[in-house]
Amino acid sequence: MAIIGGSNIKLVGTHCGVTLAADGPSQMAIADVGFMRAIAHAKDHRGNPAITVLTPSDPVSTYNIVLEMADHTSACYLRALRADTAVLYNETEMFPFGGHKVVRKAVEGAARKLLIAASGYMVHTALAAAKTLAAQGVESTVIDAYCLPMDTGAILQLAQAHGHTILTVEDNFIGGIGSELAEAAAKGSGIKVQSLFLRNLPKSGKTAEDVLAYCHLSESDIVSAAAAAV
Repeated sequence: MAIIGGSNIKLVGTHCGVTLAADGPSQMAIADVGFMRAIAHAKDHRGNPAITVLTPSDPVSTYNIVLEMADHTSACYLRALRADTAVLYNETEMFPFGGHKVVRKAVEGAARKLLIAASGYMVHTALAAAKTLAAQGVESTVIDAYCLPMDTGAILQLAQAHGHTILTVEDNFIGGIGSELAEAAAKGSGIKVQSLFLRNLPKSGKTAEDVLAYCHLSESDIVSAAAAAV
């Protein structure tokens, strides 16, 4: 109702994705992305997305995205992780809405390469998978797609130098960054989009990696999907 009324409201949801592990699926925010993204592609009376969906991947991005939210004039929804993550960014990094961050670059001149787009905790899993892929002769550029709606044109252009192939990785149900990029690519870009997302109902586990493995979103699952894509 606040969004319908055009309120400048800021929402923060915790326990997003499946990596909270022991708390189990009753506590996991995994349908929120598809729901909020549907609203995000409508415009409010200011001409902004009716709500902007933000999924930070580390403590620095969380803090600085909150500052960006405070200055934004329309509704925002921040998806906060429960699981611990390593720090990816320096303290002065900016996170403009609609943007993305390149957190790993593929080696120039590689014969087999692709672009991996992930969000939240899955950025870290994608980075681990990228190292394994490099040892297998597959180079990948990894981007942190922290915002929906996103600048799909910039990402599709980046994919042109990566075998015209994008693999998206997210630990929520369908309707997130995979859908965003696939819809844009379907307009005739020549870019192939493969998507890893939550396809089964999760269970609790001792660790984040336990649940990711159960949901076929582990590092090895990303490696297999990326190798098949190229």
